[in-house]
Amino acid sequence: MMSGFASCVATLFVLAIVGYPLWKIAERLGYPGPMSLLMYVPFVNIIVLWYLALNPWPVDRGGMRAGPPAAPGV
Repeated sequence: MMSGFASCVATLFVLAIVGYPLWKIAERLGYPGPMSLLMYVPFVNIIVLWYLALNPWPVDRGGMRAGPPAAPGV
């Protein structure tokens, strides 16, 4: 059995391992990174998942550039 300190460290480690990719995915989709923190809230995470799945992403609406900038004069 783990001590209280070791349990806290292990929990923070797992939260970081899961949280970083969620943050990067939210940013890549064109949403603010802190939106990924909603995935830790029970039942809200299901609503966020459905929201992301069914609504157009800002990156698809031109809210964010996808890919490298075009060369001038092309």
